[in-house]
Amino acid sequence: MGLKFDYWPRATETGMEHDPVVGVSFINPLNGSSVDVDCLIDSGADDIILNAEFAKILDINLEKSEKRFYQGIADKPVEAGLRKLKIHLSGDSKTYEVRCAFMPGLKRAGLLGQNGFFDNYKILFERNKKRF
Repeated sequence: MGLKFDYWPRATETGMEHDPVVGVSFINPLNGSSVDVDCLIDSGADDIILNAEFAKILDINLEKSEKRFYQGIADKPVEAGLRKLKIHLSGDSKTYEVRCAFMPGLKRAGLLGQNGFFDNYKILFERNKKRF
């Protein structure tokens, strides 16, 4: 049996929207520090991307990180620092080591993308039932 989560409500100018959001613990395997983040499941994102502010909590120096540029709907590519972290989804018994990008100015706390997240989980979106 798999994990089931409800879509989270979000108020917009046009009314309520519902997003596939799940609680994730991110753990720095080098020092054990961790942070819990509510992340949007984003099948269009290449990688797991966190707001760069979480690097401070995890005691990660992004100046010493491998770099990667990301470009989505914005005009210019945005540079992000990459690090390996352990992730643990709320309700799951397993933990996975994955590569995560830390992006300055990310509007969400975190995005769960193809590499790292979809590699380890089969996701079934049931938007009509507001669950996944």
